[in-house]
Amino acid sequence: MKIFVRNRKESPLELTQQRNKRLDKSDEPLWEATDFDKQHYQLPYLSEGDAYAKIDVSKVSNHSRRADIFRNFYSDKLLQQIWDHYDVSRWAYSHHSGIATVNHGAFNLSGILILLAVKIRIIAIQNAPRENKENHRPLRGNLQEALDHFTEIDPKLSVGRSHLELLLPRFTVPADLLENLSKNFQSILTSLGRIVCGDEKLYHFTGESEFIRLIPSKPGHIGFWFYELCVLLGANLVFMIHIKLQTTTKSDKLSKKKTVMFVRIWMNIMIAFRANLSVLFYDSYYGTNEAREMLREYGILYVSACKESNFRNLTDQLSNLGGTVSRAGDTAAMYNQEYGELFICHMQNNDKKYSLGNAMVPCRSSRSKAGDIFGWDLYAFNFKHNDIFNRNLHDKSWCHKVGGRDRAGEEGHIDDYALAVTLQNTFSVFKAINPGIPDVDFLTHATTLADEIFVYAMSL
Repeated sequence: MKIFVRNRKESPLELTQQRNKRLDKSDEPLWEATDFDKQHYQLPYLSEGDAYAKIDVSKVSNHSRRADIFRNFYSDKLLQQIWDHYDVSRWAYSHHSGIATVNHGAFNLSGILILLAVKIRIIAIQNAPRENKENHRPLRGNLQEALDHFTEIDPKLSVGRSHLELLLPRFTVPADLLENLSKNFQSILTSLGRIVCGDEKLYHFTGESEFIRLIPSKPGHIGFWFYELCVLLGANLVFMIHIKLQTTTKSDKLSKKKTVMFVRIWMNIMIAFRANLSVLFYDSYYGTNEAREMLREYGILYVSACKESNFRNLTDQLSNLGGTVSRAGDTAAMYNQEYGELFICHMQNNDKKYSLGNAMVPCRSSRSKAGDIFGWDLYAFNFKHNDIFNRNLHDKSWCHKVGGRDRAGEEGHIDDYALAVTLQNTFSVFKAINPGIPDVDFLTHATTLADEIFVYAMSL
């Protein structure tokens, strides 16, 4: 016979005793309660001209075409590295006379640029396969449309559809070279501006891969997990400066040490840019005492959301200071003079939300709106930028199947993400350097870029 034991709810006295025991063992210095009706906080002063990331005018100017910007990212060097990353067998294929190799196994810049022009045009037009259409080779039709279009621009085009069909699944950006691509993104900037946001993207994929992850809380639920770091080139003009694939296998669990590793990557980028007044925003997935201590040690400003379970050393003190949060709209906060950190608990609807950061300093100003929640409002307003960028990727990536015929779809999907991010970055930079030009839609941006890349390729 099974005996069911009902979990006994701990009494308020028992909870207080447990909290006091944790406080006795904690080495966390004492904090002071703060009242937002009397004490206000603000970010350190930063001139308006430094609020956004700055572009290196020696690499990109207002005379730059979209193709000039794109080729800073998909540089000749990176394209060569992609080719060299693979063994010569990668380029082998069956031929009527035996085994042949694409372009005799030699890298050809012009040919690769034509391939990219074709891919970008197909992405731009988004003539995706439809189940109710009787078209068994939809990609072949789109390839032919692109070739016909480019032949009208330059009749000397000699690349055929069969050659592109050979190259498409073979010439893909490998996960190992995403770091090189990220450095190319960073290379056109001289500063990061005020806002730096770290987050992740679940890029939908249902094929076979040891790196695929199931995240029920994310849209799409399953796919590749990419870590992202972005900055702003202008109001709501988001630019990605670092992308990295999570290569932990499906059976592994992410520990606090592993999440700190990605915060360290982001921190090192900020250090390289000497971003002393930039603020790193990240969510509770990365919010740990380990990350907090590391950022403090290197003088990096940050604001993060946090989970109560990761910061008992702070929630215990807040409770002891009388920080009672029980109703929607309630807020309790405390400040640490030694670390310059502000810790906040805010009741949003029926959920307690916590934020922690060292980016806000006390100020004497009495100007504030009723209900200001210093720190939490700052996090909630600025953490959205990664989501803005990722929403802009929808229907702006490769619309055909990747993989098949004994070739894993993993490679093509990683390549698809890399190119989608690069296109978005290219058009963000173009908008930033041409603020007076009326904005156009993705189709116009991408088809113009494809034409410019093609013309350049034919000139080589």
